[in-house]
Amino acid sequence: MYNSIQRERPYNMQTLSGQGSANNLKNQWRAIAVISIILFAIAGLLSGFAVSAFTRPVQQQFANNSGTTLTPPQQKLAHTPTATVQAQQSLLLGPPTIQQVQYIEIANDSTTYTVAAQAIDKQSQPIYSQGITCKLWLTKDSNVNANMPTSRLVSVDTLAQPFPKEEGVLNFAATTPQTQLCNSNGQGQWSYTLSPSIKHGIYYLVVLMDWGGIHYNWSWVAITIKKGD
Repeated sequence: MYNSIQRERPYNMQTLSGQGSANNLKNQWRAIAVISIILFAIAGLLSGFAVSAFTRPVQQQFANNSGTTLTPPQQKLAHTPTATVQAQQSLLLGPPTIQQVQYIEIANDSTTYTVAAQAIDKQSQPIYSQGITCKLWLTKDSNVNANMPTSRLVSVDTLAQPFPKEEGVLNFAATTPQTQLCNSNGQGQWSYTLSPSIKHGIYYLVVLMDWGGIHYNWSWVAITIKKGD
């Protein structure tokens, strides 16, 4: 009986010892799991701070770029009309081409004569533009240039007034006034009769074209005027 008891005690002790080792392993795994969770949590916090640090400057940069794109600087267009006018008037006027004229005219106040002229540039090319003032006038003085003062040429509003030594014997039709705006093709045209009061002789028909008082030029042609019967 004694020997039987002695055999069983070591078996029981070994069993208990074996059960105690399993509990220790479980406790160790629990500790490792808890530590792992804590480490993962700490790593998550650290990664969150890192992502936030890298993300904020990029977002600020996009905000600035978006503001620049949506609010471009406004362009000032106040001077555009002036630039356009200057571009149109950049062409220098050459002496206008007199296209139609009668070289012998009768002063009887009944025969109608027609003069037509074309604005040209310095290269003798036609200028097709509006805003050019045309005037036709008559003088006995062959020195036409001396009777064209600059003070008058730069003041378009005064062109309708007589020039020095101008003969006031041209009676213009109502549809073609002596001083007029050339048409859109840069052409001037006049119809008139001659007053019987003029004396027989050689005269000079002068065509003046003035572009806003900035550019101006003129041509003239000699005609013979005879008294009417």
